[in-house]
This record gives sequence, C-alpha cells and structure tokens, in this order.
Amino acid sequence: MASSKPALSSSSPADDASFDVQRMALYNLERAQRTIDALADKELWVPEDTASVDCMHYLGDEAIAHCAETLRIRPGDSVLDIGSGFNATGRYLNRHYGAEVTGVELQTSIHAMGETITRRNGQSAQVRGVNANFIMAPQTVIAAGSVEHIVSFLCILHIPQRHDLFLRAAQTLKPNGRLYIEDFYARRDPLPEQDAAALRDVVSCPYLPSQETYQQDLEKAGFVDIQFEDVSDAWASFVSSRAGAYRASADPEPSLDTFYTTINDLFSRGNLGGVRISARRPA
Repeated sequence: MASSKPALSSSSPADDASFDVQRMALYNLERAQRTIDALADKELWVPEDTASVDCMHYLGDEAIAHCAETLRIRPGDSVLDIGSGFNATGRYLNRHYGAEVTGVELQTSIHAMGETITRRNGQSAQVRGVNANFIMAPQTVIAAGSVEHIVSFLCILHIPQRHDLFLRAAQTLKPNGRLYIEDFYARRDPLPEQDAAALRDVVSCPYLPSQETYQQDLEKAGFVDIQFEDVSDAWASFVSSRAGAYRASADPEPSLDTFYTTINDLFSRGNLGGVRISARRPA
C-alpha cells in the first residue's frame, strides 16, 4: 500500500511529530561501546583505535582535509561542528590543523562517548563537546560572533528547520566567518514517494531541498559567496562499496545492513544527490 504521507519537497519542510533521528540503525551504539570497552586498559588512545565507529561521514579523513583546505583553517582558528557525533572531525582538525574545536551533538549517549574518546586521545583542552540542540542552545553555551568557521558533515539532512538553523549559524560566525557543509539534496523535486519514504523512515531525513531551494535558504539567512559542489558520483561509489563490504563481513547486523543497502539504493536511482557547500557571513 502506498504511504499516505506527502513526498518530500523543497518547498515544504516536513513536520512529523514521530520523527526521531535516534531510530537510525547507524546510531545503534552497541558497536561503539564494545570498541570503547575493549580499549579500557590502554593508557593513551590514537585515532585508529576508534576509526571503525567514530567516523560518521563519507570518504573519511579525505573529506575533513578538503573542508580544512576550503576554509583555509589555520592554527588557533575556532571551529564549531554542528552534529559532531563522536567529535572525530574536531579531533582531526585539532591534530592536523591546530584548530580549537567545539562539537555540538544532540544525542547524549553519543556526546558522552565522544568526550571519552577525546579525553583518552589527550585532546580535551582543545576539543570540547557540547550536548545541545544547536538551534536552541543559549548564548551562554554558543555565543553570537564567537567562531571563525562552522562545519557540518551529514547532519543537516536530519534538520527540517533550515531557516532557524542557518540564521543561528550566521549569528554564531564572526564577520567574514565561513560555513562548510556536506549533505544530501534532491536532484529531482519532488522526490518519488519510494525515495521520500526511504529517506523519512530509514534515514530519518524528513525534508530534502533541491539545489535551488538549499541556496535560497542560505541566502535568506544572510550568507554570500555560496559554492555548491555536486559530489553525487563519488558518494554513490562510496556507499556502493560500503554496502557490499558490510554485507560480506563476518557478522553483519541486519538493521545496519538494511540502512547501508537503503542508502546505496537511493543513490543508485539517481534522485538523491550529495553536495559540498561553502558560504560566507559578510562583514
């Protein structure tokens, strides 16, 4: 039977009271907890110890390096990461570029695990985590005009309130501060119901704009110099390899296998796209 819910459209962010990003199979924390528990007796951890669970975006360190080079991050620069997960991005930017990073993560359990990993890597002085909703966090937690850069990797797709999100981002940046996003977008608008349902029900993506609408949302928040780089082909290749490798692994978890397969199917049909976006808050 066809779903009675409307297809995702660039013009109308979904308002679904049942939406819960924590239902995603990717956020089953048992794998991460097992990894952390196995390291309990090791005094100083290194990135490779938790790389199998704490990287929550595509193309690994290569993607973070591309972000840092795009933003021209320098030692001492302040960076805020929206939807930081386990704060692996923050640790990488600090380790390789000398950035001072604040990761904002909504989910308490993921935030707590990220803080443990950061502490055991000896980076707590330069990489801090905040357990909060970025849009609603008080100024005492995330102050206006406080950072040079804001980054976000595969998080904004879960947030339908784009006006509030981008307005808060613009307010948080210093004048001439820059924003970098890796995200999904709709290559076909509206999306077919099959894709809309998979995104909503499996990926916890309740709203997906087209390129035009995405750029308009940023412009309405005051951003300028918006660059929109389509990376759909590279991401399609990545998710295809990931799905195949996971299914062939020794003991794949059914829920995560379904999640990886769904993402692969979405990219394969060509209606879901991947994008790298950069923008600037004017002086």
